[in-house]
Amino acid sequence: MLRYGTIAFIALFVVLLALFAIFAAATAVYQRTLNLRKRNHSNKKIYPKLLSVFVGLASLFFSLILLTLSSFDYIHWALCATLSSIIFCLVWAFHTGNAQEWYRAYRGRSYAPLSAASKRTILIQIALLLALCIFSFFISWATSHICISVFPVHVSTRITRPASKDVCLQRDPCHVYLTVGSDLAHELIVHVHSSHKYGKLTVAMSRQSHPDAKTASEYEISVKSLEHEVKYLETPRFIYYISLVNLTADTTYYFRLVDNEPMADQKAVFTREYSFLTGPAAGPTSNPFSFVAGGDMGVGFNTGVMTGIAAAQNPLFVAMGGDLAYDNSMPACYRVWDEWFDMLADKLVTPQGRLTPYLVAPGNHEAGNFWQTDKDLFSLYRPYFVRESLNGRDPLSMPSYSSHKIGSLLLLSLDSDVYVSAEDQKNWLDASLAASEQRWLSAIYHAPMWPSVRAVDDPISLNIREAWGPIFEKNGLDIAFENHDHAYKRSKPMMSSKGPSPDPSRGTLHVGDGKWGLGESFREPSLRDYNAFVSPSAYILVVSVNDTLLSGRAIDLNSGTLDSFSITGFSTQIRSGNN
Repeated sequence: MLRYGTIAFIALFVVLLALFAIFAAATAVYQRTLNLRKRNHSNKKIYPKLLSVFVGLASLFFSLILLTLSSFDYIHWALCATLSSIIFCLVWAFHTGNAQEWYRAYRGRSYAPLSAASKRTILIQIALLLALCIFSFFISWATSHICISVFPVHVSTRITRPASKDVCLQRDPCHVYLTVGSDLAHELIVHVHSSHKYGKLTVAMSRQSHPDAKTASEYEISVKSLEHEVKYLETPRFIYYISLVNLTADTTYYFRLVDNEPMADQKAVFTREYSFLTGPAAGPTSNPFSFVAGGDMGVGFNTGVMTGIAAAQNPLFVAMGGDLAYDNSMPACYRVWDEWFDMLADKLVTPQGRLTPYLVAPGNHEAGNFWQTDKDLFSLYRPYFVRESLNGRDPLSMPSYSSHKIGSLLLLSLDSDVYVSAEDQKNWLDASLAASEQRWLSAIYHAPMWPSVRAVDDPISLNIREAWGPIFEKNGLDIAFENHDHAYKRSKPMMSSKGPSPDPSRGTLHVGDGKWGLGESFREPSLRDYNAFVSPSAYILVVSVNDTLLSGRAIDLNSGTLDSFSITGFSTQIRSGNN
């Protein structure tokens, strides 16, 4: 499936190509008309200058076609500028008679010497032509590396981006955040973004806070980092991953980032103190906890408001089901991600001041569209969210789906036909659910299996329903957090591949459809035969988990309760043999 950047390019390219073809055809037709009238000595009035207009417009739109190719990085901007300059020179030299007259005069072959006024006119034309060529080089350079993001709509180029700050050039480190590991009780991954290489970045960590610490020696744990350089960006970007393992359940940890062996041109690093809370011990039973789930975020005002509301719920972690920053997987949109990370760093801080770990699943706007299975595909999502210890592996080689144990909850992050097909995840999905000892089985992914806005036979929904539905039903998946449709829905208990369960006490609950603060939906959700409740409102889900009940509350932009639900466990019935 074509990426959104490619679709935008094709649309613009086709429009410009059509305009070029129109004026090129007009040029040819009008030139033929002039030739016929001269040959026939026609007395009809003709307008030779109109031919110049047609030629000029045709060459202009052809240059804009080249400029479009350059803006979307299909050709180098210098090649675009060179070809455009050649076109301008050819149009001037061969369409006007001045070039030939000037050449003959200066070679002594002119039938009549050029007047001083004619020479001045030609020199002025040459100066204007040179200025046009210089402008062609400038505009080709200035409009290259285009970024087109949405929610809100934002278009930037190489020349416009310097007007806004590049946070990674202004502070060090520029982003620090956590992702949930395979078991939140014992593993988290610290991500650190920087515009330069560190000499030896480590995490100095302790169970005790040391707010006045001056050196790393005051913390009893030290963990080394693994470096990854993000390529193809306009400015340097390095990401450092620090896998924190063998942690103790239900424990607050405090840490600082330390680099006591900086590179020659850098200063030593000793950051402020951060903190986080590990999850309860994994198993059939655990201490109660709560988390926030949602998706389809963007960086608009409402998203910031909703993120603040999410932080106020004091979640153990946040599960985000894709379409996070809406960068459309365009290299030039890296600052959209920076803005998104800054928003979360500012808003998603618990009342105790702790960092809230992220658990994410990919959306179509992370990859540029669905079915982007090319392993060499550029994507910032993959290096930006590592969800298990790398152990020396390349973050780009990690799978786009993962399994996470949080106390009595198993939460699977699935890839709904974004980087990997749903079909290719079937065996892993079945094995992960079957082997789980957790009381509750759940999954988060982007495209809904049972949509509230798009058609129920939408190709993506149909594909994942056929691939995963029987596995959900076989293993008794309790709840699925869905996104993508920019609405809120709560389904009836579903036999996921068939439809609503005939027994209301059995089946998978599908909730969500993703609208973490976005604006108006492009279509209203509909209360179909499989939905129990729908709403166009923005929302987040606050999910509370204990050993006997999993309950959820959808909260709107006014902090009001939009919907609520509770389940006692489909998976428990399946395991008990109550089929």
